[in-house]
Amino acid sequence: MNNLPYLTSSIPGIPATFKSEASDFIVEEIPSYLPEGEGEHLYVLVEKQNITTYEVVRFFCESLKIKEREIGYAGLKDAKAISRQWFSLRLVTEEQFKQCEHPKLKFLQVSLHKNKLRIGHLRGNRFQIVLRDIAASSVEPIQNILKVLEKQGVPNYFGEQRFGRYGDNHLIGKALLQEKYEEAIRIILGASENNAPEDVSFEARKLFDEGKWEPSLSQWPHFFKMERRLLYDWIKTDQNAEKVIVNLPRKMKYFYMSSYQSYIFNRCLEKRLETISQLFEGDVAEKVANRALFDVEEVEVEKERCHAFEISPSGPVFGPKMKMAKGFELDLEKQVLDEEEISPEIFKSPFPKIELSGTRRAYRFPIKEIEVEPILKGVQLSFELPKGCYATSVLREIIKNT
Repeated sequence: MNNLPYLTSSIPGIPATFKSEASDFIVEEIPSYLPEGEGEHLYVLVEKQNITTYEVVRFFCESLKIKEREIGYAGLKDAKAISRQWFSLRLVTEEQFKQCEHPKLKFLQVSLHKNKLRIGHLRGNRFQIVLRDIAASSVEPIQNILKVLEKQGVPNYFGEQRFGRYGDNHLIGKALLQEKYEEAIRIILGASENNAPEDVSFEARKLFDEGKWEPSLSQWPHFFKMERRLLYDWIKTDQNAEKVIVNLPRKMKYFYMSSYQSYIFNRCLEKRLETISQLFEGDVAEKVANRALFDVEEVEVEKERCHAFEISPSGPVFGPKMKMAKGFELDLEKQVLDEEEISPEIFKSPFPKIELSGTRRAYRFPIKEIEVEPILKGVQLSFELPKGCYATSVLREIIKNT
């Protein structure tokens, strides 16, 4: 993701550190609704610090002796942060809940509601972020960057986590989709330009590239469980790549292939960046409120809604059920596919029970309620983003790859 262009490239990046400590990154849910005071679900507003959402769920299961299915939440929140989010606990009374204590959790509010809290039951999130090791004079350029993002939108790139530690998950996914299974295995187990000698797996990868299977297996650290299993199967099957890939966990095959979908989307967004806030005839637009898609037939009719951030142009997450664009956007997407030397049909999964249905994704998302102020040895930012949108997309435009 570091080599992707910035919407605000005309404004230099501002070197800074963030997440030096949990209190530097505060996120608070903006709920779709609040508990009404009656019902079978106990709603609890939790402030957590240095603990994942999944760990909170496990804590409630153990403390209250309830099943995981009885617990609801609207979204996942960062562990290394102070996060405030709602949980729902079915058939738990306020009296029972009083026994819950955890050093990393504070319980800010408790009430009842009629339905379980589910993923997506929120309007967005409010962020408060401290950037450290920068001068107070950085406030103005940060404000200028945020003004551009507020007007045009934040580029909705898929983030680095999609592409893995070495940035090559999409290459593995492409090889799987093309049924080039040996190539996929060699990327997973071999060395790449991003493998440095100090990397813990460097020696194992080097030995694999040299065809020294058994020595390579002995060098793989034990916490690389998937890689060790893959290499074991490679040796056991006498390098039968198809059999090895069959044994690769289904979720990993899906993850790799979806990474290639994400890569293609990012490539299309890169080409559309200068017109990220414009509509063209033939676009497939996404409604910000409910993420419904529709064909843009008359640009003049939809222009104001695009300017008001009610709708945005969308890009492809290729798959058999994806809605195709026309005109300018279709030409752009075809150009990316041609550069990759593939066709849309490649995104039909070659594996039974794994479907890449495809969809479309907005090329941008809105940022609202922006505040920037200097603090001691840093700058504090506050802003709101829609659900499913990441503050790191905003921060990369500010800090850039400086």
